[in-house]
Amino acid sequence: MLSLRGIKKRYEGQWLLNGVELDVSEGELLCLLGESGSGKSTLLRITAGLEETEAGRVFWNCQDITDLQPNERCFGLMFQDYALFPHRTVAQNVAFGLRMKGLPRHEVEQKVTEALKTIHMASFADRQVTELSGGEQQRVALARALAPDPHLLMLDEPLGALDHTLRVSLIHELRRILHGSGKPAIYVTHDREEAFAIADRLAVLHEGHIMQTGAPELLFKKPVNAWLASFLGLGNLIKAMSAPPNTAAVTFGCFTFAESINLPEKSACVLLFRPRDLLINAQPLGAVNTFDAKVIDSVFMGDYWQVNLRVQGLDLEAHSGQSHPAGTSVTVTIPPEKIQVLPQ
Repeated sequence: MLSLRGIKKRYEGQWLLNGVELDVSEGELLCLLGESGSGKSTLLRITAGLEETEAGRVFWNCQDITDLQPNERCFGLMFQDYALFPHRTVAQNVAFGLRMKGLPRHEVEQKVTEALKTIHMASFADRQVTELSGGEQQRVALARALAPDPHLLMLDEPLGALDHTLRVSLIHELRRILHGSGKPAIYVTHDREEAFAIADRLAVLHEGHIMQTGAPELLFKKPVNAWLASFLGLGNLIKAMSAPPNTAAVTFGCFTFAESINLPEKSACVLLFRPRDLLINAQPLGAVNTFDAKVIDSVFMGDYWQVNLRVQGLDLEAHSGQSHPAGTSVTVTIPPEKIQVLPQ
């Protein structure tokens, strides 16, 4: 329903957005993920019509809306600080956008009641917003954005002002409300865990471009390059030099991998060793890809022990079912089918 084509925007003489291409389908919850300062909020404001693009066009249902004013686009935008009116009640805040549309009073009251029921806050209608907790304010801001029945809903770091425990408890409720509305939505965040928990599809913004799009599972299993694997925190990234067929050399050995990749000999690449795939002191019969390492520390994480290893000056992380004392030497193995080879 929404199509962004070739969006460009400069900031302090540098391209913040450099030809961004992005689509959002009907009813889809798309998460725009990226580092702080990557241009996520700017892209959202351009979509909303609050900022002008230096190049590129914005389309809604195949119609060019690039030059339309924000109120003519009928998009809803929810800011990180919620921007609630402190001198108004919950109901009055939710009613604001409806009154701006000039709807009759009885219709405004009906839509406000429906919106508050959606967020399970009907009994809070007459409460002052200054009396609400951060999570309650977040839900009121969402109800206010949904009440005018926007074509598209955009949320800019909506959980960023909340502490970690509250964010975790609200993510699933927020996903339920957004899906229940049936509206396409763009959800902006820099938090990987938040993005994976809430999105139908992810789009990762980096250096002015969409680096990769796809379902969370796809990006987790098949990151397009080493930068994305690092940003998503997928595991140990080790610089390597290819030595076909299906082998690569690193500083502490030569490793065989199962996936078939056409790499020229002696071309730079990166090997991804996921912590859960590193086997400590457990060498299957005929095992390859083994190396010796020293244990730096073992930290209990609940379901596993996080074992910090050092091998020839390089720090690696492994997950183990048991603790390994610091200072001990261990043998580590990684099966060929568990190694991923990525472009730098």
